[in-house]
Amino acid sequence: MLSATCGIRVELRTQAISLTTCDPYVQPSQAHTSGRLKVASLFSGCGVLDYGLTQAGHEIILQTEANPVAREVLAARFQGICQPRDPAMIEVLPSETAGPGGR
Repeated sequence: MLSATCGIRVELRTQAISLTTCDPYVQPSQAHTSGRLKVASLFSGCGVLDYGLTQAGHEIILQTEANPVAREVLAARFQGICQPRDPAMIEVLPSETAGPGGR
């Protein structure tokens, strides 16, 4: 388990995981109720999309990126955010990022 200084709990494992697609039956109005999303950003790059999401009022709580140069940018621009290097090691996303019904 990785515990960041930001207090986010992320469970890691050493084998690759399979990702499932989003439920196609979830209506956009059901995706969130507060208007402000907590986002787990996988394959973040240098954080351009993440920056846009923060400007729109959303909160980035997790970022992953393997490229060392991009990681330097993320570390400088998004301080205090949990930033594991390898997204394949994340077994469970933070519960705050769960969709409707805890998915």
